Amino acid sequence: MRLRAADVRAPMPARPFDFRTLLFVLCAAPAAVVAGCGEPPRGSSGAQATSAGTAAVPASAAAPPTASGSGSAAAAPAAVAPARCPEGMALVPAGTFRMGSAADDKDADADEKPARDVTLKAYCLARTEVTVAEYARCVAEPREGARCSPASTTVVSRGLSPADVIFWSKFCNAGHADRGAHPVNCVDWQQASTYCKWAGGRLPTEAEWERAARGDDGRKYPWGNEPPSATRLNACGAECARSAAALGRKDKKTMFEGDDGAETTAPAGGYPAGASVFGVLDLAGNVWEWTADGYAPYEPSRTIDPLHEGGPARVVRGGHWLNANPGSPRAANRESRPEEKRLEDVGFRCAAAVARD
Repeated sequence: MRLRAADVRAPMPARPFDFRTLLFVLCAAPAAVVAGCGEPPRGSSGAQATSAGTAAVPASAAAPPTASGSGSAAAAPAAVAPARCPEGMALVPAGTFRMGSAADDKDADADEKPARDVTLKAYCLARTEVTVAEYARCVAEPREGARCSPASTTVVSRGLSPADVIFWSKFCNAGHADRGAHPVNCVDWQQASTYCKWAGGRLPTEAEWERAARGDDGRKYPWGNEPPSATRLNACGAECARSAAALGRKDKKTMFEGDDGAETTAPAGGYPAGASVFGVLDLAGNVWEWTADGYAPYEPSRTIDPLHEGGPARVVRGGHWLNANPGSPRAANRESRPEEKRLEDVGFRCAAAVARD
């Protein structure tokens, strides 16, 4: 990782009650209408996406004979078609998770509180961040009224000096022919939103992003509670220290001791050891990711598919390749960026609705 100019200038618990068994019994009852029948049980970690991006839905048992003893059977509930996601996307099943951070969490910032239970319907989330090559297709092949403007080759941010613009623009991936597999960066919020519409989806809400990252067990990072390492994410490792030393600063702190193999961004999906429980990659490190939400304090009363509409600042999640603070890539961490900014450390991924046959 290379340094910002500012950096250079500055010296399993006991097993719970088996809800799947309960749902199986309820869903098998004659003429039963049971919320959740055919969907993975809320809070279950077993309903993960398959490699094909689908999750199997158990068939309901046949209803028993009627009380008349005639042997005729009541009609069984209609089977629910399996949920499907587009290729390259992971299924995140419907459920409830704990969003945000506890009041006594010393690693958390104030804007992560209060924690509350949030319920989401099933959705699909891209396994990797949108790449330079994928974004370029949207520029070249507009469809259904969606046309992407080219990714910037220069950073756009008020307050940067001309020298800073020149320095940080070197890390805009669209300006490098060899970075087609890297996440597209230096795109603003509207560009990200337009691409997702073009691709048949949308930006994820920050609640969707957080659940995909931390699962239903409240994990600290997408991979679990173990600290960040060079095999789990692209952040500031040994390569940061080397870059700092070359610039005359030998006291640069790093997130971990190892070398993650990337001086700036890394090709999308390059750290499988950092995958979330749903099989989503790079939710920590590489680039911050735009979400659909406008940045604002949490509203405790909004607990079902919450979305805070409007800007001018939008929530970004996940951390980036220059982070040295291990708190930055935490699943609950949130930051804001003005939606018109195009920065070397911000990219995005898309979400989509599930499909059923």
